[in-house]
Amino acid sequence: MALVDNERQNDQDRSPQSELLNTPRFCEWAKRINRPDIPERLNPKKPMVYFSAEYGLPEMGYSGGLGILAADHVKQAVNLNYPAYFIGLGYESRREDVLCNNEDGGKIWTPGERPLKEHQETGMTVTLKDANNNDWCIKVCRHEVSKGNTQLLTLQVPGSVYPGEPWSSERLANDVALGFGGYEIIKQLREKGTIEEPAFYHLNESSTVFGALAALDDLTARYNGDYKKALKEIMGKTILTNHTLVPAAEAKFTRQQCQIIFNNIKDSTVREHLEQFITERGGELAPLDLALYLAGQYNGVCEDHAEIAANIFTRQYGRPFEFRAVTNGIHPESWNPRIMALLKRQGVLDKFGMPIDNPIEYARRIDAIEIKDMLDRKKARVAELRQYLSEGKRVDQFGETVNLPEDAVIVGFARRVTEYKRWPLMFRDIDKLKDILEKNPKAHIVMSGQPHPNDKGAIRDFEEVKKAIADNPLLRKRIHLMPNWTPDFAKVLTPACHVWLNNPRVGEEACGTSGMKTELGGALQVSTIDGFYAELPKDSFYAIEGPTNSGEELDSLYQQLGKAIADAQDPQKWADGVKKFWKGNPEKRESGLHIASGARMLAMYTNMALPIRNLYTPSSHRTL
Repeated sequence: MALVDNERQNDQDRSPQSELLNTPRFCEWAKRINRPDIPERLNPKKPMVYFSAEYGLPEMGYSGGLGILAADHVKQAVNLNYPAYFIGLGYESRREDVLCNNEDGGKIWTPGERPLKEHQETGMTVTLKDANNNDWCIKVCRHEVSKGNTQLLTLQVPGSVYPGEPWSSERLANDVALGFGGYEIIKQLREKGTIEEPAFYHLNESSTVFGALAALDDLTARYNGDYKKALKEIMGKTILTNHTLVPAAEAKFTRQQCQIIFNNIKDSTVREHLEQFITERGGELAPLDLALYLAGQYNGVCEDHAEIAANIFTRQYGRPFEFRAVTNGIHPESWNPRIMALLKRQGVLDKFGMPIDNPIEYARRIDAIEIKDMLDRKKARVAELRQYLSEGKRVDQFGETVNLPEDAVIVGFARRVTEYKRWPLMFRDIDKLKDILEKNPKAHIVMSGQPHPNDKGAIRDFEEVKKAIADNPLLRKRIHLMPNWTPDFAKVLTPACHVWLNNPRVGEEACGTSGMKTELGGALQVSTIDGFYAELPKDSFYAIEGPTNSGEELDSLYQQLGKAIADAQDPQKWADGVKKFWKGNPEKRESGLHIASGARMLAMYTNMALPIRNLYTPSSHRTL
């Protein structure tokens, strides 16, 4: 420890000149996380480069939680003026269900597309090769969220996010555009002298791996064909964030489909190694395989996820894998600026939105928050939701405007529709669900989501929920299902919820950031012990327990949901429950506010990519 402390002190003493390239805020944040050396290693000349296929921002194409996470990563970086280029794809449209008239004169939701506008043109274009080796020119735009040292640049491609099946040539073409096109942006910036070299690469899921492959290709050429030297360098500065726990769910592409990749590789040595890589795997290429070879470090998006991923991939590939845990956070100011202002004013959070380090004082300051301050903010956000819905900005599954009573107790269940999130679970025993609603006449359950058109299981679950509501008069009156879960709706719903329900199959949730958004609004959390909830004291939320899909688990769900709804109607019990979740175990930094902090998340990724000493030394050179 003394050696580490001395190194940090030396970093402070020498006041690196590169700090002049950064803003005082970024340098102050680096010192706040006890890394004053960071500005020398991460600055506008040496930025992070982040690849993601989607960003959940207004006027951008996105599909679900991965995109919302990436958008929060951008916004948190902007907040800190963190030196970074976020690279993404700009699409022509976004898939959204559309309300249409049916033959009976009623309303019906049908799959549709919402056109998207292009963003500010940068004047940059990249030229790639398509599958037929013809020139493919792609325009580069800048998204309006960009500010200072943090830039979000998009390559404009046709269609909507994730076209076709995961193994389709259309999907591969987009992956190539993101990876090779994204790296071409970085290359042009380097040639202009805007940057020198990226400090590190961050791959948000394996579909972005072609960014690392393009970097390897360019670096090998710059090292006059020294492939091993280039590979070692790329591995040493590349992080892979994994969200998908089941390798079988990953796409695989045939050698013929991969011609578009070979058409964009310039170095013959890299081409030869990739050819061998595909041959050794039966003539198919899985981006996950390639990502696991090119990245030097891997992380899961919560502690359980990282452990499960390590076990799965170790069995799958026959060699040990270490996955670090970087639990996803959010950009809290984007989701509830009012509660953030309160928590900062109370001294619970610092200027960066990170909980203060003194655990005793942290807990004391949370306890000192007046219930009236919390209630006033909750009432204001409920009023905003009521107005939003009454104006018809979101209508329910029947195409009808939702008018919530002024004293409504709002239970939220809104997220991507996919099987492991178990949308139909609360409807398994309709009588028990009705009993909860009858005992709590003020309770209204607001649901929102949308299945991917290629996910048959998710579509089946969604239709089951819609039918259960439609077939029962009480459920139809008190449960409001609205298609199209979007960030603008999320920003209105999540702070208004009194209770938040989260019931994924245990061991399959990635992180569960929707719960983090609602905790800031003061929602009592009812959840299975999965995702980030597994990192908290079990008594700090309403834990759903029991073996997966068992009667015991279902009984626990109804019991905890009923209890949370009842407690939400008692101001003292509600406030105590919210504060308990916020406090958690502050000595171990196991609390809702610690986990939700986007600045904390960014610090963990920075420490992962740029340790105090770069101890990364691969045991052997991997070959493609």
